[in-house]
Amino acid sequence: MDQVAASAFVEWVNTFDEISRPVYSVQDLTDGVVLFKIVRAVDPAWFKLTTDTCEGSWPIKFNELKKLHQLLIQYCEEILGLSAKNIEMPNLIAIAKDGDSNETMKLCSLVLTVAVSSSNKAAYIEKINSLSQKSKEKLMLSIESVMNRLGTSQPQRKPLVFVPEDGLKEIAAEHRRLVAEKDALEKAHQALMEEHTRLRHQFDDFQVENEELNLKLKELKLITTQSSQNSEPDPLMRIEIENLRHELSRSENKRHETELLIESQNVMINDLVRKVELLSELADEAALLKGQLDMYRNAADKLKKTENVIEKYKKKLEESADMRKTIKNLEQENQTLVERNRVIEDKYHKIAASKSLTKSRTQQTIDPQLEKMDLINQRNKYEFECKRLQAKVEAYKNEKTRDMDKIRLLEDRLRKLEPDDGKRIQEPRMLADEMKTGVSRGDTITSLKLKINELECELAKKREKEAQQVVQTEEAEWEDQMKSVIIDLDDKADDWEYL
Repeated sequence: MDQVAASAFVEWVNTFDEISRPVYSVQDLTDGVVLFKIVRAVDPAWFKLTTDTCEGSWPIKFNELKKLHQLLIQYCEEILGLSAKNIEMPNLIAIAKDGDSNETMKLCSLVLTVAVSSSNKAAYIEKINSLSQKSKEKLMLSIESVMNRLGTSQPQRKPLVFVPEDGLKEIAAEHRRLVAEKDALEKAHQALMEEHTRLRHQFDDFQVENEELNLKLKELKLITTQSSQNSEPDPLMRIEIENLRHELSRSENKRHETELLIESQNVMINDLVRKVELLSELADEAALLKGQLDMYRNAADKLKKTENVIEKYKKKLEESADMRKTIKNLEQENQTLVERNRVIEDKYHKIAASKSLTKSRTQQTIDPQLEKMDLINQRNKYEFECKRLQAKVEAYKNEKTRDMDKIRLLEDRLRKLEPDDGKRIQEPRMLADEMKTGVSRGDTITSLKLKINELECELAKKREKEAQQVVQTEEAEWEDQMKSVIIDLDDKADDWEYL
């Protein structure tokens, strides 16, 4: 036994306040009372202490230790969710009867592992950290060894292996057969385990009974020796002793038979365990293969769908050959349109460059139009004035003709009056009177001639202005033609921009 590990366990146990008496060695833990109190502190609802003391014969200690071990195993499996199949079972009879320290250390290791795996593990780990360095190392090694056994219950998964599609059905059938065989073997294993437990308990009972009979036999031998020394042997005692010997021999025979049966059952159980482990591995592999089979089926379905899609796309590609030709033609047509568009853009840039010039020219045409309107207004005024002056000229011509007639009449009258002096004197006087009346009126012959000359000059000017107006009308027509050309160019430019 490792004395350092034993002292570490004792030191850790003494950190609990629940124990009623201090522990000095591993021998103080063989009755199971202190260990029961420790696990009861871990989970009071699960571990219930039946008695605070366990004084008496070793069978009573054995029963208490067996109960403690069963509760620990059930706690690992049901509460912690760990498999306890690989946990090494301590020899409880050796602990109860002989106080075996090594077997007691195995039980203490299990108690320690349960404590540090419980919900309140921080407190128990803190208790371990409060110990010395050597004690901490030994306790951690003990916990690690037990946890490794608890952690190796789950079978390791093998990597996926590719299986051909032809053998998938055979694998599925083999999987179903193996699962059925595994279930049957598990049931048989469970039955054998129950039988083994029953026989183990029966063996323990026989052993206890055998020990009791041995004690009775020793007592009887002591009594017989004392009676033989004192007096002659009693025949009834001899008969009872013989009966006890026969009963003891029968119990020994039964115990021997039970041991042989237990050994055979252990061999069968070990074989069944190996078969179950092998079948478990095969079942896991079959489950993986089944999953792989489902995966391959899904992949096959997806491949079928993709093949259908590929067929559809092939048909579409075959149908799209004409579309490719049309696309090529459209691309060529697009290229020509791009070229035309480029040419139109060049023309548009040229037109845009000349647009400013046309705008300036339109502005120049607008200004002469305004001047033209002014000239038209002036022309109308001059035409009105010309008509008025023509009317005056006509009036002056009429007056002139009248005056000429008067002059001729006066000349005729003068010629007629030349022979007669008196008449000559009177006619000049009349002529002088007319001249006076004309002068008084301001219409002398000279002034009339001057007016006639002025009117003739004005007519000449009017005729020149009319000639200029004809030129202006021609210019206006040319400007109108230019405007129409500019409007056509603007429309074409808008069309090019739209394209």
